[in-house]
Parts: sequence; structure tokens; C-alpha cells
Amino acid sequence: MFKKQKYEFIIYISKIFFIILAYYYLFNIIKKNIKKMKKFFSTLLAITTCFSVNAQSGITSNIDRLVFDDLTNNPLSGISQSYDTLTAIGDINKDGINDMIVIAYPTDKKNISKEEIPNMNDPNDPYILNCDNNQPTMAVYFGTENNQYKKVNEYNKSICPKGLENGDEIKIEITNKGLLRISKTIFSAPPNWSPFASGVYLFRYQNNDFFLIGKTYYQNWSADGWAETKITDSFNFLTGKRVTTEDGASTNSTCSKKLIALSNFVIYTNDEDF
Repeated sequence: MFKKQKYEFIIYISKIFFIILAYYYLFNIIKKNIKKMKKFFSTLLAITTCFSVNAQSGITSNIDRLVFDDLTNNPLSGISQSYDTLTAIGDINKDGINDMIVIAYPTDKKNISKEEIPNMNDPNDPYILNCDNNQPTMAVYFGTENNQYKKVNEYNKSICPKGLENGDEIKIEITNKGLLRISKTIFSAPPNWSPFASGVYLFRYQNNDFFLIGKTYYQNWSADGWAETKITDSFNFLTGKRVTTEDGASTNSTCSKKLIALSNFVIYTNDEDF
């Protein structure tokens, strides 16, 4: 009887030992990869809603149907108040006449959901934020000699939705060289809402479409205002050169020289997209 109890006691102690050993190795793995995990989960939190919108593209809308006029004196005149708009003006086709790009965001409340975001300061009190899954549309207008605008392109899926409130920000502009510059900034989770990552995309108009000729990805992960990692990843698809800078140290490499059309591209800020 005594030998049996002794044997069971040894088995019990052995189990405890292996459990402690397993937690020790797990702790060391997490400790070594904590920065990568923080960056991964922070980015995932901000962009998850952007990726999910494609699954909701079949949702019907109760707001006015968006119709861009083919020829108009003002591309904005035909857009109802149920849409938010972004515009950029400049000479895209280099004919000396200003052109216009318009992004129209639907405001259909049917496609705005409530998302629960973890509160790192108080796990029992999560943040409840609006998540806008309305799919925007972008239209390209060339200016004409008689002061009108002619629609030449329309993109229905190239710009992702707004996502979490205060979470994303998109800006568009036409540069002096006629390039379309689209920048997307992702802000970290509440309550700080500090800029976490951004992507800048450069497109050149050719063959009746915009083609991606370069992009730069910026990431600055910080906690309580203390920066831990700064990363810049720059791609030039015309030269095939890539420059990656992390905390001041730069590395040169190569990238594809294939130019991707905007009609086959979606604007994300995600390093896997590179």
C-alpha cells in the first residue's frame, strides 16, 4: 500500500514539473517575440473590418443609388447628401486642363455595426465603437476644353471602407507630375488613437487605368508615448528597388517591376500586401 502511494506521488510531482517546464518555455517564446506580437495584434485590430467588407458586398442599401454622370459641369452635383466625398484636382493626362478624382462614401446605417474593442486598462469595460462597412466608389474625370468633366474610370472595390471610427484615414491628391497619391493611415486602439501605421501609394495613369508605380509603408509602434520600433519600407516598381529602414538601419533589396492596375488592387495598409 505504501509503495503504491509513493508511486502515485512521484507521478503527481512529475506532472507538475512538466507543466511548469512547458510554461517556462512558452514564456520565453512570448518574451522573445513580444514586439512582433504587439505589432501584429495592433495592426490586425485596426484592419480586420476592412478585410471583412467583401463578404458584405451583397447587402442592399436604403440610401440613394450612386450614379456618376458621364459628362458634367461638376462631378459632385449628381451625388446626393447621403454620401460623404473626398476630391482631388490636378492634371492627370498632362493636357494642361485640370482633372478631378472623387471618392464617394455611402452613409447607410444598415452597414454600420457595433464592434467591441478590448480595453487594456480595464478588461471588464471594453470600448464599443461604430464600424463603417459601407463600400466607397471612386470616379476619375478628365477636364475638357469647354469646362466640363468627362468620366473615364470608375472603381467600385479599390478603396476599402472607413472601418472603425477614428481608426482609419484616407487622403488623395494629384501631384504636380500628374500622379495619383493615395495615403491611408491606421490609428492605434483607444484611448490614445495615435498614428500607428500608414501606407502611401503612387499611381500613374496609362493605358486607360492607373498603375501602381511605387508605395511606402510606415510603422511606428508605441506604448504610452514611448516609441519601440520605427519601420519604413519603400518600393519603386519602375526600378525594381526596395529600401527597408528599421530604427535607422537601412537595407537595400529588390522587388517586382510588374505594374499592377488600380482596377485589380485594393488600398490596404498591411505589410503582407507588399
